[in-house]
Amino acid sequence: RDWSSDVCSSDLPQGSDPMSAVLRAFERIDQIEDVASDWKGSSEVRQFCRSAPHSEPVSVSDDLAEILQISRQIHDQTQGRFDVTLGAATRLWRRCFRAERLPSESDLERVKKLCGMQFLEINGRQARLLKAGIEIDLGGIAKGYAVDKALQVLIESGFPHSLVDGGGDLAFGQAVPGSA
Repeated sequence: RDWSSDVCSSDLPQGSDPMSAVLRAFERIDQIEDVASDWKGSSEVRQFCRSAPHSEPVSVSDDLAEILQISRQIHDQTQGRFDVTLGAATRLWRRCFRAERLPSESDLERVKKLCGMQFLEINGRQARLLKAGIEIDLGGIAKGYAVDKALQVLIESGFPHSLVDGGGDLAFGQAVPGSA
């Protein structure tokens, strides 16, 4: 689609290219997916979990560090109701759903021992998991984080009046003057 027909050229910031900005925003989303995906075995978070337990903190990317720090804050603010260490439980329920059965009591007891923010330490760009088998599931935060970062790319590219829709996760830039 030719997006240029939707935008009046006099409305664009000097020297800005909307298609280039959109492509950079999508690239930023792809970068975050490579960090935070629960589905990609090669994602940074999956590799981080597979390498546990960590006797010493390990360096993580800026994105993973920020997502984990925000997750910790939300965990604390919700008195533990938001917990990214529930990945083992998520995987159990996925397997049971595909098998069209409920998890057994023993399955639930086993995964309960593999969940808990007390097993995750994060300090700046250093993180560690204290127990093997802990699986981090960033599905409750990563898409919103990616949408926010994509909007940031658009704003920095000269498009402050942007909206990013990540399939229900929305990020809004500034309102168009006179639109209210």
